[in-house]
Amino acid sequence: MLQDSDRKFFEQDMRREVQDLISTGTVTIVPRPSVASWIKPLQAIWSFRRKRAPDWSILKHKARLCPHGGMQEEGVNYWHTYAPVVNWRTVRLSLILSLLSGLKSSQVDYVAAYTQAPLDCELYMNIPPGFVVQNGTLEFSSSSTKGNSTDYLLRLNKNVYGLKQAGNNWFTEIRGSLLALGFTQSSHDPCLFIRNNCLVVIYVDDCLFFAKTDAILDDVIMKLKENFTLTPQGDVGAFLGIDIRRTSTGHLELVQSGLISKIIAFVGLESESNEHKTPATTILHADKDGAYREQDWNYRAAIGMLNYLGTSTRPDIAFAVHQCARFSSNPKRVHEIAIRRIVRYLKGTKDKGYILQPWKLQNIFKA
Repeated sequence: MLQDSDRKFFEQDMRREVQDLISTGTVTIVPRPSVASWIKPLQAIWSFRRKRAPDWSILKHKARLCPHGGMQEEGVNYWHTYAPVVNWRTVRLSLILSLLSGLKSSQVDYVAAYTQAPLDCELYMNIPPGFVVQNGTLEFSSSSTKGNSTDYLLRLNKNVYGLKQAGNNWFTEIRGSLLALGFTQSSHDPCLFIRNNCLVVIYVDDCLFFAKTDAILDDVIMKLKENFTLTPQGDVGAFLGIDIRRTSTGHLELVQSGLISKIIAFVGLESESNEHKTPATTILHADKDGAYREQDWNYRAAIGMLNYLGTSTRPDIAFAVHQCARFSSNPKRVHEIAIRRIVRYLKGTKDKGYILQPWKLQNIFKA
């Protein structure tokens, strides 16, 4: 349910989303009788998201119109669904290579990436909730929950978010464009593309580029612009919710202070000033006959956030998190206390992170 403080922002973006889909030809309004009776239209659903900065502040409110992919039938309106995502080790390795070889970097965001790939079959979607068809276009109506869906449908002309094959179609498209520019796909990570003077790392619609000179970066990005709508975002400063800071000594520090703040709030420690200097002091055991937990926050969700933090930028908590994770099926009070100790440790070291300071080697990257 939308909160009142967010509603107006999401409604504004709902209007923008529908206008963009129609103006770009991604969807077309068609009379329902013109569609073959055997074709089952997909339900239209809204996906709402608050896009946040690494410090967890809200950057923008995003409303996305999606077809209900769960209504699709394999072999009828979708075939392949697999789409890889980059391994975080590959991102770290690319950053290390940039330090060792003095590479320039740039970050690019593909605008509405999935819709820039072609659709591989004929698909239709119902009129979205909150909109009605008037004078041949979609108009927002706050009182409408189903629209006049009995009279019209939306034909999908392009790949859109929500389809089972959407990720596969997009990755196939971006992969083909990079191969055409002379890049080779890595056999170790399918999201890493290499050319003799450039590296590209892909995570869905976010791409990192590394090259010896800014001219090489500009050339690659300009050639991609010929086929895609994208936004260059300058030097790498944040990626996948992680702040990438360049220190005064020229090294890189990877920090997730925003996620740490979220974890602190999740377990209810915002107002506590007690901090610990270590994440753990003892080896945990099952404690089957021990006291039950006293707090109602989701233990497994806390483990998930801490595990992501530990494997991304805070390896110093990895062992302590692993100890707590062993008892996720039946956590007791002692395990709850252990989680809170980890979080108190993080509270005192919130602005610390993974420092990339590699030794200088020769001939790592040749132009």
